[in-house]
Order: sequence, then structure tokens, then C-alpha cells
Amino acid sequence: MNRPKLTIPRTKTEMVHDLISVIVIAASFVYIFMMWPELPSRVPIHFNAVGEVDNWGGKGSVFVLPAVSVIIYIGLAILSRFPHVFNYTVEITEKNANAQYKNARLMLSWIKIEIVLLFGFLLWKTIQAAIETSNRIGMQFLLFICIFIVTIAYFVYRTVRLK
Repeated sequence: MNRPKLTIPRTKTEMVHDLISVIVIAASFVYIFMMWPELPSRVPIHFNAVGEVDNWGGKGSVFVLPAVSVIIYIGLAILSRFPHVFNYTVEITEKNANAQYKNARLMLSWIKIEIVLLFGFLLWKTIQAAIETSNRIGMQFLLFICIFIVTIAYFVYRTVRLK
């Protein structure tokens, strides 16, 4: 794999996505601390296929979702700095490298913010289920899954179009 290694400045979209992601992650931790006194000793840690709670864990397990969100966010942020190592559906050449790398980084940026928003939503639903205002995840989870699929499909289409 002899792909060009280019230095491509971050776009405004990437910066806005990062700002929103950091705000959502910080808000997730703030929300936990705000809700901590109301949380029972056992909180939901898993929902079944129809969105009902089917496993419970200790109160501290609410920190798992934002912690995983941070790990994924940082991992994708680091990965986005090395677009020349990604897998592409088209051959990367000197001619198309800049456009393909920008497209791939933009896709990662969208996926990154979507994951952070999904984990923020799951945290909110977990805490709501714990304090018994809701015992289901709801159809919104499927909406997030559909958004991921559409995002990936769109950027794969763009990759081929930018060939």
C-alpha cells in the first residue's frame, strides 16, 4: 500500500462536530452527577430487542456509557489523522487522495458525533428507566441505527462518485 500521506486541515464541519461531541460528553457526566441522588442502588445495564430492561447492575454502572463514548470519540479522533491507512472501495492515487481522504474524515466525523449522541441518549434512557419514569428504550434507538446506516451508505456512494 503506497498511498500518499497528506496533511489536510480540519474543516469547520469537523470542528463543529468535535465541539458538539465534547459538549454532549460533558453534559452526560453532569447529568449523572445531577441525577446521582435519585438513582437507586440497581440500574439497567441492558435492554432486550424490544427495548425492555432485561439486566440490572450497580449504580456506578451509569458511568460506563459516557466512558465508552469518550474512548470511542478519542479513538476515532486519532484514527481520523491517518486517512491513508483506511480501507477504501476505490484505488487511492495521487490524483484522488485529497478528495478521498477528506470524504473519509468527514464520514468519521459524522459517525463520531452520531455515536456520542447515541450514547448520550442511551444514558438518558438508562437513568429514566432506573428512576422508573420509563422502562423502555423506545423506537428512537432504531432511528439512530438507521442514521448510522444512511451515513455510511451516503459516504460510500460519495467515495465511488469521487473516484
